[in-house]
Amino acid sequence: DYMFNTGWYVNTGLLLNDQGINQAVDDWSKLDLNLSPENIMPTKWNYMINTAKEVNPLLNANVGLLYAPGAKLFIVIPSLTYNMATNLDLTLLGQSFLADINGEFQANNHRFFLRFKWSF
Repeated sequence: DYMFNTGWYVNTGLLLNDQGINQAVDDWSKLDLNLSPENIMPTKWNYMINTAKEVNPLLNANVGLLYAPGAKLFIVIPSLTYNMATNLDLTLLGQSFLADINGEFQANNHRFFLRFKWSF
């Protein structure tokens, strides 16, 4: 973790799943990932970097990048959070999955989520 004087926040991490896959996958849609709280990533090695910035007091921007080199999987996770009221936040979160398919990175799946969070 590191917070710069300009307001940028950066976080890096490494996740090792000793039961994860460590080779390129030809067809991700046919793969049974068996994801669970004990198996949060299907790949063996996972590197992550996350950066965040407060755009203004009500709006925060965040981008996370996850790379699994053995499986050649790349995930982009952007989000925007808007503080609507004292205890109410609205977050738009995206997930874009890119994988090495037949020697080139291709977009495999894109997902977007909208979350209302009430803190009490």
